[in-house]
Formats: sequence, structure tokens, C-alpha cells
Amino acid sequence: MKKLCWPIVMILMASIAFNGPAWSKQTRVEKIESVADNAVNASKKAYRKAKDKTCELINGEMKCLPAKIRNKSQTAAEHLKSKAKEKKNKID
Repeated sequence: MKKLCWPIVMILMASIAFNGPAWSKQTRVEKIESVADNAVNASKKAYRKAKDKTCELINGEMKCLPAKIRNKSQTAAEHLKSKAKEKKNKID
């Protein structure tokens, strides 16, 4: 029994050592792209928010409501897009 067990253990250890983990990690370039995307999205969100506040002060809340909704939906879409790209990079 010991003679049969030893080769199986060696094969198992070799397969783990040479194959590595089953998941992959982001490369440095992908991490940098992810951080850059997050920074761009944050700046766009802040710009749109300031633009909405300015519009409300000048024109009133009801006139700026469609633009505010459009800006929020753009921000949400960009956030989802960047998160999907980040998940894809983690899987690849």
C-alpha cells in the first residue's frame, strides 16, 4: 500500500507545483488601468454633480431634472462598465 501511495502523492504535488493556482490575478498594467478608470470616473461624477447644482441654482430644479437624470444614468453606466472590465481582468 505504501508503494502505491507514494507515486500518487508525488504526481499530485508535481501537478500543483507546475500548474499554480486555478485563478489568475490582475497584472500591474491592468491594476494601473483600473485605478486610472476609477479616477476618471470620480472626476466625471464630481463634474456632473457640480454642473447639476449650478443648473439648479440658475434655472431651478424642475428645468434641470432631465439633465440631472441623464447625468446620473451616465455615471451609473460608466461605473458598471469599469467594474465589468475590472472583473474581466481578474478572471483573465
